[in-house]
Amino acid sequence: MQQADAGARWAVIWDTKRRGESDGRNTAVEKFEAAALDRAKHLLRMGFVVYEIREPLGSVFLEEAEIIRRLGLQPQVVKDPPRLPPTGVFDVS
Repeated sequence: MQQADAGARWAVIWDTKRRGESDGRNTAVEKFEAAALDRAKHLLRMGFVVYEIREPLGSVFLEEAEIIRRLGLQPQVVKDPPRLPPTGVFDVS
């Protein structure tokens, strides 16, 4: 079933890395709640930070922790890359 476009927009507040609240943040705008959730999921999968989703009237719909919990995503833990042994031949004589 299609939904009528009433002109109201959902806002996904995100950034490429975690920044202070006073720094500028990006906003993705979607027509519907489901589309905003899909956009948030996509941004999180790309490794970006999604701070919140706002309803069309501007109030906070979901905050960061709830977005991750609701979408069933685990926060990514960045580990050090595996260390490879040195290459080349060493003369030990």
